[in-house]
Amino acid sequence: MGPVITNLLSNAVKYSPKVKNVAVSCQQDGSMVKISVNDEGMGVLLTRFR
Repeated sequence: MGPVITNLLSNAVKYSPKVKNVAVSCQQDGSMVKISVNDEGMGVLLTRFR
């Protein structure tokens, strides 16, 4: 799981403008954990995943 989180953070920093924020949050939901990375970069088209 570590490499996945590292990749998410790396991409968020890499593709965001230098003066913008990258927000990371972590929430526990029972025995599961939800990790969110939000940035102000160019994003990914949803059609790429269909």
